[in-house]
Amino acid sequence: MLGVKAVAAGRARAGARAPRRHLTQWLAAGLLAGSVLVPLAAWAAPPITTWTGNASDWNLPTNWSNGTPDATFEAVLNGGAGTPTLIGSSVTVDTLTMNGTGNTLNLQNLSLTAQTVNLSVGTITGVAGSGLNVGTMTMTGGTIASAVGIATTGTVTLTGVSLGSVISSTGGVTTNGAVTLSGSNTYSGTTTISAGTLQIGNGGGGSLGSGNVVISTGATLA
Repeated sequence: MLGVKAVAAGRARAGARAPRRHLTQWLAAGLLAGSVLVPLAAWAAPPITTWTGNASDWNLPTNWSNGTPDATFEAVLNGGAGTPTLIGSSVTVDTLTMNGTGNTLNLQNLSLTAQTVNLSVGTITGVAGSGLNVGTMTMTGGTIASAVGIATTGTVTLTGVSLGSVISSTGGVTTNGAVTLSGSNTYSGTTTISAGTLQIGNGGGGSLGSGNVVISTGATLA
C-alpha cells in the first residue's frame, strides 16, 4: 500500500478481519521491515514562498509570503515590488521560479544554488563572480546578464532565447527554436538541438561545450 510492503508479525486467525491501520502505521511497519519501495521525499513538492517585499534584502523574512526561502523551499518571483538582492552571503533554495513581469533578481557578486531554475519572465543580473549553480534549468524568456555564470550538473534547456553567460560543469544544453549562445562555454555534457536553429556567437565570439552534439532532423547549428 502506497509503496510499502506490510509485514505481518504472525498469521491472523482464519475469518478474522485485519484491523484498519493509519497511514503512518503502515509506513512505520515498512521502515522497520526495510521494505519501503518509494522514498518519502519523492511524494512531496517543496513548500512555496513568494516574493512580496518593497525592500530589496533577499534575507528579510517579511519580504516573503512564507518566510525567507532555504534549501527546502521553492522561491517564486512573480511580479512583487522591489528588486530581490543577495546581501552578504550566497543562498540555496530547492527551486527558483521567475514568472512575473518586472522582477529583477540581483545576485551582486554572490551565487544562488538550486536544484531547479525556471525562468520565463524577468531578469537575473550580477557582476563578475556571480553565478547560478543548478541541477536543471529551463529558460523560455527573460534575460540573464552575461556576467552571471551558470554551472549545471544536469541540463540547461533554452527555448527561443539569447544567452551570453558562460555555461560550465558536467551538464549539457538542449535548445528549441531560435537560440543564440554567445558565451565561451566549457560544459562537458551533450548539446542537443531539438528544433530550430542554435546560433553560436552574436556578431562574434561564443562556443559550445566539449561534449557531443546531437542535431535532430530539421534542426540546424549555425
